[in-house]
Amino acid sequence: MGILTRWREGRGTQMREEYEDALARMRKANLSASSVFLDHVNRTIQELAALYEPASKSRRKTLLRLTRKNAATVWDNGDLPSAISLTIACLSAESRFVPGDDAAYVRLETERFVKEGDHPSL
Repeated sequence: MGILTRWREGRGTQMREEYEDALARMRKANLSASSVFLDHVNRTIQELAALYEPASKSRRKTLLRLTRKNAATVWDNGDLPSAISLTIACLSAESRFVPGDDAAYVRLETERFVKEGDHPSL
């Protein structure tokens, strides 16, 4: 196993931690905020994946950076459910290209999230 593969698997571990943190924040939300979150994540996750997958490696990096910057701006403006859904969408798109069990976990959970329209642990 090369150093690059180990680094990328380490990124998968970070992604899983970010995913769990985002869901922990939404578990504390009221019903209205949860509804906004679920609606927004279901709209953005597939749109971001459609842009991310065919893009070049440098374009993917730029796309994630801009989306995360947008999520931070939305967070600063007080729209926490939308900010967290953008974070989830970024993690979902990125997880498709990162090896390891943790990235696979994020990928499967976000796919289930979209399919079910809800998250079992939310």
